[in-house]
Amino acid sequence: MMLLSYLVKKGDEFYWKMFKLIAAVISYSSFLLLLWVNT
Repeated sequence: MMLLSYLVKKGDEFYWKMFKLIAAVISYSSFLLLLWVNT
């Protein structure tokens, strides 16, 4: 039971890191797009 909750916690951390990475990439690319459109 402890092992299962440990694996779930590790999985949550992994997915959270992936989510933050994807969000950062999206916001950065939209920022570049805004710069490109404004010039």
